[in-house]
Amino acid sequence: MTYAGIWRRLAAVLIDIVPIALFTAVFFYVFLEFEFDLVRNVSYVIWIVYSTVFEASPSQATFGKRLLEIKVVGDSGQRLGWLGAISRNLAKILSILPLGLGFVWLLFSKNEQAWHDMIARTYVTRT
Repeated sequence: MTYAGIWRRLAAVLIDIVPIALFTAVFFYVFLEFEFDLVRNVSYVIWIVYSTVFEASPSQATFGKRLLEIKVVGDSGQRLGWLGAISRNLAKILSILPLGLGFVWLLFSKNEQAWHDMIARTYVTRT
């Protein structure tokens, strides 16, 4: 397996999360009361659901990951099922809570895994 590096993964996340955050912010601004914390939390939940659906799909990748030619695989290189995709994406909460240290862990992991990857036994690989 050729693991996707931190910069490729970060770019993919930004490609995915920026439109979600912008859409959520505009929606709240136009239709509801704009409150930063609520917009941030709703955007995060939408991103978790979006990532779960697309990582369990045949493409094994979100739109950002597909653009950067990376995908999420299980510990044997297999496609994730729904349970694997759900566990990986819910574990992202643990990666982000302590000041995002679970994501920074990519820099120290020989397999370039964040905490949520280790918890769910997944890898992000080049296609």
